[in-house]
Amino acid sequence: MKYVIGMDVGGTHIRVGAVREDGRLQGLRKLLQKELLGETPVQNLVELVKEIVREQAGLGTPSALVVG
Repeated sequence: MKYVIGMDVGGTHIRVGAVREDGRLQGLRKLLQKELLGETPVQNLVELVKEIVREQAGLGTPSALVVG
């Protein structure tokens, strides 16, 4: 099954999750920006995405990473 990783960067929270081709959301994370970004924001976001991809391993490789 295909899926994409979606990331919503808001003013207070960052939400990241896997969206399957049937529209179901899996592995949703909602974190405060200040908790996630810290001193190494890019690396922290990369590690979060990797964690979600590992959890969704049964779905295969994500088709895309969408940031909004």
